[in-house]
Amino acid sequence: MAYSAKVGSFNIDSSITATNTQAVTGVGFTPKVVLFWWSGSTATGDSVAGGDINAGFGAAISSSSRACTLAYSQDAAAASLTYNAIYNSACIVEYTAGVTGLADFNSLDADGFTLTIDDQFASDLRVSYLALGGTDLTNVAIGTLQQQVSTGNFSVTGVGFQPDALLFGTGYRESVNSPGAGAQLTLGMATASDKQGLAGFWCQTNQATSNTSGYGYGSECIWSDPYDNRAAFVSFGADGFTLNQVDAYKEVYSFYVALKGGQYEVGNLTTRTDSNDIEENLAGAFEPVAVLFASANAAVDTSGSYHDHARLSIGAGTSTSNRAVQAISDEDNLADTETAFTNQDDAVYAHVVDDAIVALMDIKSIDADGFTCVMDDAEDSACWVTYLAIGAAAAGGGVISEIATVSWANVGQFAGVAEASIAQVAGVVAN
Repeated sequence: MAYSAKVGSFNIDSSITATNTQAVTGVGFTPKVVLFWWSGSTATGDSVAGGDINAGFGAAISSSSRACTLAYSQDAAAASLTYNAIYNSACIVEYTAGVTGLADFNSLDADGFTLTIDDQFASDLRVSYLALGGTDLTNVAIGTLQQQVSTGNFSVTGVGFQPDALLFGTGYRESVNSPGAGAQLTLGMATASDKQGLAGFWCQTNQATSNTSGYGYGSECIWSDPYDNRAAFVSFGADGFTLNQVDAYKEVYSFYVALKGGQYEVGNLTTRTDSNDIEENLAGAFEPVAVLFASANAAVDTSGSYHDHARLSIGAGTSTSNRAVQAISDEDNLADTETAFTNQDDAVYAHVVDDAIVALMDIKSIDADGFTCVMDDAEDSACWVTYLAIGAAAAGGGVISEIATVSWANVGQFAGVAEASIAQVAGVVAN
């Protein structure tokens, strides 16, 4: 395959001081882009626990092209304490009443990647990643955009190529590299106007009774609450893409990851309350090398209509033995806040409620035209999940291969004729 993908997890080494580096190896190839996500967990293996949410999603392709969004919510607080930020100068950030860890991207390496620790971390934060590379992945770009203050279409240019797929990380900030109140984190994705989706959450700060919500929807790719900023993907262009500002309030920042080369498809599935297979057949009928999953751990919402409780699951897998997921939960309508997180290295979807795992979904098989999942722990109530399936470039040359086969057969026939003719001529000369 000319498209390479690897899922893994590592812990930030909190003993590494500022300006020094941390290398992550074992990827098996030189990535062209690395996607990161985290929840606040510091465990090295499968775990679920109550504790402060330190969640985020980031991406990097070089020391000068990286971005991330973060969301913090304090556990067991009499009045909710929440923060969010979007960075274009880092790919992983830890926040606890201020920035307590910041990792920049240093390099893409032959067997992984290297981070530069700009601010020493307070904890050994567990970070999961999806590394993508190979010759089929021809172009990658990371950039930022601002939502519009009026509804309607707007274009994002300067990408440098026409993308095939987009990922969006959204917080709730009108500036970059500076945290502010309110926990917001949304992961969106798009490959066509009818193939897009998002999952996100919002936690209001300084509330005596917790006020948290989530949103999962399949016809938009950007959401920032509480003021209902939403955007949908419209089309790709030669130097970028066009979005439709469905609902507008503030010029909130998002970062995007643009991918070109290979095959991509955004779809959605519903988790199950039993152990039956969840079979996904892609319209593009290709075999994925990786699938990225996101869910707000609830039934699909209607446009602009949210649900109680802030929950989010982000996971990815390349095979039945290579996957990882992290998830968070911030309960709504409580006198004291109750937040929790999980990291799992043997699942692609996790659902956390009341500091415990209530559902897990894993990959059962990667198929020629899609993939199949199965519930390791079945849901009490089915939830909606959006995903980005990633595949190698479509195999070409079928006709050429057929012509080549015929040509070699003809060569054999011509060789036989030529050999007979030479023998006949030789006989005439001899006589």
